[in-house]
Amino acid sequence: MKSSRRRALVAGAGVVLAGAMTAVALVAAGSQQPGEHRTERQTSVAERGRTVMPFDLEQTTHRFTPMATGGVQAVVADRRGDSEQIGLIRDHLRKEAEAFGH
Repeated sequence: MKSSRRRALVAGAGVVLAGAMTAVALVAAGSQQPGEHRTERQTSVAERGRTVMPFDLEQTTHRFTPMATGGVQAVVADRRGDSEQIGLIRDHLRKEAEAFGH
């Protein structure tokens, strides 16, 4: 593999890892029950997540699996058959995949 392509893949994996870790933090910040105290940072992270991801963070679950080259992020709707959230997740992840492909 050419070194420039390898560097690009490693850089891309780092971006994916950073994005996935942010998503995990967003889920953790948004997963508290009503009435539970959130730190100022958790509130800020949850608010930013709502502007970046079109699906509802409180109706979806994000799972991150670390890999040698970065990681794999899975986003699923919490309710089976929730066609609105599933559609929003698919559209968002399709756009993200296209962006990483460029």
